[in-house]
Amino acid sequence: MRSKFSVWLVICMTLILFAATRVSAYTDCTPSTCPSGYTDNGITCSGNTCVRDCIVNVCSGNWTQAFSSSCGWTLTVVDEKECSTTSYNSSDATYCYNFTYDGPGTVLLDAKPDPPSGHTDCDTEGIGGFFDNAKNTPTPWFDNLTGHLGDVAYTSMDYLWKGSRAHAQSDSDQTYESDIALDGRIVCAPNTIACNQIGQINEDCSINCYNHKTFAYGYQGYVDDDTPTSDSTSENNNNLYRNAGCGTSNVNGNKLQDVNFYVYQANLTLQYNDQTCYRTNEAPNASSVLVLPTSADAGDNLFCNYTYSDPENFTELNSFYEWWKNSVNQSINSQVLLKGNLTPTDVWYCKVMPSDGLANGTKVQSSNNVTVAGTVKEPVLYVNGTQVWSTANYYSDSEWIVNFDAQLVNALANCTADAEGYCNVNLTLYSGAAGLMNISSMEIYYDLPQPTVVSLKIQSLSQIYSNGTNKVFEFVMENNGTSAVNNVTWKLNLGDGTIVNSTYNTSLAVAETVRVYAAYNYSSEGDYTVTANATAIAEGVTATKTLVISSAGTLSLSSLKVLYSNLSEKVFEFAINNSGDNNISVNWTLNFGDGNVVSSVQNANLNSSKSLLVYVQHNYSAQGDYSIAATAQGGGLTASSSISTEVEYLGVSNFSVINSSGSLRTFEAYIRNYMTVNMTNVSWSLNTGNGIVSSTSPITLQPQEEAFVFVAYNYTSTGTFAANFTAVNGSWSDVEALNVTIT
Repeated sequence: MRSKFSVWLVICMTLILFAATRVSAYTDCTPSTCPSGYTDNGITCSGNTCVRDCIVNVCSGNWTQAFSSSCGWTLTVVDEKECSTTSYNSSDATYCYNFTYDGPGTVLLDAKPDPPSGHTDCDTEGIGGFFDNAKNTPTPWFDNLTGHLGDVAYTSMDYLWKGSRAHAQSDSDQTYESDIALDGRIVCAPNTIACNQIGQINEDCSINCYNHKTFAYGYQGYVDDDTPTSDSTSENNNNLYRNAGCGTSNVNGNKLQDVNFYVYQANLTLQYNDQTCYRTNEAPNASSVLVLPTSADAGDNLFCNYTYSDPENFTELNSFYEWWKNSVNQSINSQVLLKGNLTPTDVWYCKVMPSDGLANGTKVQSSNNVTVAGTVKEPVLYVNGTQVWSTANYYSDSEWIVNFDAQLVNALANCTADAEGYCNVNLTLYSGAAGLMNISSMEIYYDLPQPTVVSLKIQSLSQIYSNGTNKVFEFVMENNGTSAVNNVTWKLNLGDGTIVNSTYNTSLAVAETVRVYAAYNYSSEGDYTVTANATAIAEGVTATKTLVISSAGTLSLSSLKVLYSNLSEKVFEFAINNSGDNNISVNWTLNFGDGNVVSSVQNANLNSSKSLLVYVQHNYSAQGDYSIAATAQGGGLTASSSISTEVEYLGVSNFSVINSSGSLRTFEAYIRNYMTVNMTNVSWSLNTGNGIVSSTSPITLQPQEEAFVFVAYNYTSTGTFAANFTAVNGSWSDVEALNVTIT
């Protein structure tokens, strides 16, 4: 019998846990409010810093064109004339907008030599700018910007934002030309801060343009220029605003061209203007200082327990401790006083100076003194006088005492049993000082005798090599019992009537294994069940395992390709491979993908590990893409492979943009005749995605000849367009495509 005794020494110890309350305080630190126009996302505090998160959307500064329009007229016009561009609705408040008036480049007047009766001097005056939604709309979105005319004498100018002026003077010449102050812009942003960064409120930036329709405007009229100030920008001196006109009798014609209206937009981006303040660090506090356990003996560790608090909620760091014994500082800077420092009758208390790593608090002494009580010292456990366990110094703990089997067995072997067959085994505890020790939870473990088990197992049966019908098998026999087995024999049934037997017997110790290998070449292909059997003759035990395998040759078809190509004529090549161990008879078929299939006229004998090359010529009758499939059969097996090929008569290539200028694109494409005869009536078509340009007359291409086509096209709008070029000859055609981007 195997035995093991366990002795549990128990000395009670009480542990008291105190939860320290943490206080957060930032009452003397409040960041100032966000600047006007910024969104206040609240205050966050970390350590001694408080931050008020202030954000606002401003223009990114990356402007892209969103719209353009223009208007004007030629010299043939005599009447006073006006024109307007298409309007743009600035509806998306997630953008900043820039409205730009550019032009006209020239105002030209063809005047008669003398003014009409009643007029001193007849000149032409031009003005241009922006209207909101419609002409003469009161309170437009830009009414607070410099250049807004408001309500003037001549209603055609009412509520216009003025972006340009022109003046052509009539004197002895008949034709006069004047350049206008071309550039004018007004901008718009969703808030005053964004406006202040790209312009100035009441100057050229407003926050009111959203969901308004803005358009550019140009006007030209004839005025009586009787005073030197008639062409000034002052409304009181501007005859054009007052409609002090001469009429059309003194001119032959006028011109106003290229009034251009552009709208640009920029994304919004966040701008931060956080407000920050800092609070003065205050020292932490220690309260409720207590030495634990309050009743300790010389085998206990002492703990200086207290409640830590910090006004800023800083974590405790590098607090300082003192331990005092019998009113003398022992210079021990540790929250735990190890029991090795304790002796009975000594009186201990602690002091703590709390710290947050930045400031130290007031040193506080514990509210209690602990007098160390006596306890056991250097305890020892004996089994029948033999020491099995001991520890040094004072002891106030509990632990398992194990692994003294040998001492117990020796005690039992040397004892004298009583009348009932029992022996007394003495367990003795000794201590070098007065105290209390308890033995509890004594447990004895032993192992019962195990019965003898005779067993044999085939651990595994597998096919470890295969090449067609040639196989190599492995199986593993194992003694999985508790005693040796003798005279072990085996046999391997290969499933086709063949059985291989062991030629000698073997013996296996407990957990011992033996591996058996067998090679065999099947005479025919098929599926076979292989069985391994092991028998321990002397013990009368046996084990069996089965495996299902397939015995077959290997047929494959490879290297299918176009060996030669000349327009519609193709020559194909492929290989039939026999990687098995037996000779086989094979046949093949080749599908050309156009409805025609060719097959071998008779079977061919293909020896083991040999290949057969096949060559087939075919002439296609139509242009197109074809899928070619080759199939081989033999020895009950089938192998196949496929490829694709293209037959071309008419081809388009190199379709590209070879020059770009503004909205103008020049395209190039090649058209090729792949036939061996002339190709007549070839036409082409270019779809630009914005319009279609086609050939006006057919072309003729000689065999293998290429025609180069160049087309210039001016796009009428911006964007990305899908363009394609197509060449056609009867039922034959080809096309290439590309994308064109106009900005």
